[in-house]
Amino acid sequence: MFDLPGVKPEDVTIEVNDQTLTVAGTRVPSAEPGKAQQIERPFGSFVRNLTLPKGVDSDTITADYAHGVLTLKVPKPATAKPKKISVATTQKSLGK
Repeated sequence: MFDLPGVKPEDVTIEVNDQTLTVAGTRVPSAEPGKAQQIERPFGSFVRNLTLPKGVDSDTITADYAHGVLTLKVPKPATAKPKKISVATTQKSLGK
């Protein structure tokens, strides 16, 4: 999840190259002429690079933007999912 208040979805690009997911964009001020503003978040370009686990299929990655929050969903590859291993028990005689 990325908090991106004031950023329009069309100002964000998401790319996958090998095992690197890159989120980049630009936040521009939305000042109204003749109106003073106090702004507590930076403006300009931003880039974030995230390393993906091996085996992630980039076609399964989804992105959703709502209320200033960008949510990326990256499904785990089948090889990275936990596998349950059952424990076998063996009955042996401990004495004569």
